[in-house]
Amino acid sequence: MIDIIDRLRNIKELIIDSLNRDCIDFRKMRCTNFDDKLPEIPRNIPLFKLQSFPFIRSTSFSNFTSNRQGFGLELYQNTIPKNILQKTDFKSEFISLPYNNVCIQNRPNVYEWFDHNAKNINTAERVKSASEKIIQETKSICRFTEEEINERQNVTRKHLSCRLKSLNFWKNEITREVNLLCDDSYNLTLQLQKLKQFIRYTHNILKITTECRIQRKKRKSVDLINDTVQELLEKEVEICQEWTRKLSDVVTDMENKLKYITIEEWESEVNNSILNSQSERAASSDLCINCQSMINKCASIIIHHWNQVNTEFSMRTKQVIDIKNKTQHYLNQIVSKITKLSTNIECIKCALLQKDFPLRLAKVRLSLRKRRPNGELCNDNVNFGLREELNYLMESKKKLQDKLDYSIKILNELIISKKELQKDIIIKNHSIFIDREKCMTLRGTFSLKPMLESYY
Repeated sequence: MIDIIDRLRNIKELIIDSLNRDCIDFRKMRCTNFDDKLPEIPRNIPLFKLQSFPFIRSTSFSNFTSNRQGFGLELYQNTIPKNILQKTDFKSEFISLPYNNVCIQNRPNVYEWFDHNAKNINTAERVKSASEKIIQETKSICRFTEEEINERQNVTRKHLSCRLKSLNFWKNEITREVNLLCDDSYNLTLQLQKLKQFIRYTHNILKITTECRIQRKKRKSVDLINDTVQELLEKEVEICQEWTRKLSDVVTDMENKLKYITIEEWESEVNNSILNSQSERAASSDLCINCQSMINKCASIIIHHWNQVNTEFSMRTKQVIDIKNKTQHYLNQIVSKITKLSTNIECIKCALLQKDFPLRLAKVRLSLRKRRPNGELCNDNVNFGLREELNYLMESKKKLQDKLDYSIKILNELIISKKELQKDIIIKNHSIFIDREKCMTLRGTFSLKPMLESYY
């Protein structure tokens, strides 16, 4: 399309040059009556829009696509350093992300995760780390591309100026078509830049979602569940990957519309140049409309799902905090019960010690009375009372000992329950830290809604 524009523009230039030369020859004939009435024809073809955007020259796209195949290529080149890009296949790196193969069913059980509760939390905020390198590389690439395109344009104009012929008949049609094609090419280029920038934003959203998934995998014990937040994060990854593929296909189609057309191809269809120009303008207009529609639809879906995930994160954090507060309340009660039960056990032990002396005294008395001689060794009221006293003391001591054993058992159970509740509180605090301090903070640093609303 752009090559057709340049050729049509050069045709008009040659037409104007020819007419100017005729005017000069006529002046040389010294016709004084017409000498002041033959000004030069102005060269006012409105091509400033195309000249203000030299980077859409088709030669740069043909060389670019011959070296790197696949969709979303300029996005990938602008966001990854050159030394890594040269060693990496772009298509596989852009689609097959390392977080696609996460298996939700093969999660470890509670005890396996309990054994790993000493692992440290690894955080990685990589949004700011490569910003300066990306800016410097982008400026260098733009400067080099600008110089290369300007040089190629100069060479192309020289070659075309030697080949094109004077076509006075096509002057008016060429002017109109050039203006229309310039406008369409300008709009198509802006739409292409807009689409590539939107793909970069989608890729950043995918990075944030993946980081949230990695952080939530560090939850422990029973908190490592496949809750609603986890399901929405998985769905968000699928949405971002699906729309990235769709938008990349549109980018490839738009780049094909701007491909370079050789001189031989154009010369073979020179009689149909106007028809080709009209068809190209219609195709570019439809493509721009389709691109804007896809961007609007994708932005709407991503905004809705992003807000839904943030809401679920808030609800989940609130739910975990409520459970943690209840657990803390029960823990305080258990600690209080442990204190009271320990006091009760000490009282029982004191009571047992107090009954040891009367028990020994009763046993000694019975033993001494067994030494009475002859007929005095009878079962009188004193002997009967001592036996009842001994039996009562032994029975009381047994009851107190049973109570002591049962109290110690309950105390041990309370201590075990206290440890479990303390462990559960630690797990809940860890989950709250991951969801609120890690995931929600990470998502809060990326202002998605104002950014996407700018595309409407």
